[in-house]
Amino acid sequence: MLKRGKLIPRLSIRTYRAVQYQKYSKQALEDVHLKNHPVLQDVLYYMDRIFTVIFFLEMCVKWLALGFVKYFTNAWCWLDFVIVMVCD
Repeated sequence: MLKRGKLIPRLSIRTYRAVQYQKYSKQALEDVHLKNHPVLQDVLYYMDRIFTVIFFLEMCVKWLALGFVKYFTNAWCWLDFVIVMVCD
């Protein structure tokens, strides 16, 4: 079993840290060194756009295949719809 003194330095070595937002009481993972890597920022930005388009096309194909009414009878389709609508 690890002692607390040995565990904390190991965790502080990682580039990811848990950030607790007191206003909303939610937690998120944040890469503290992302600002130092502009190429990685660009890659993540464009990958986000690509996956948003893929999800949108999937949603459109399902709408055409199932029909608008039947599409919303499946919970997985609801999840796809929410993901596409929430993405910016």
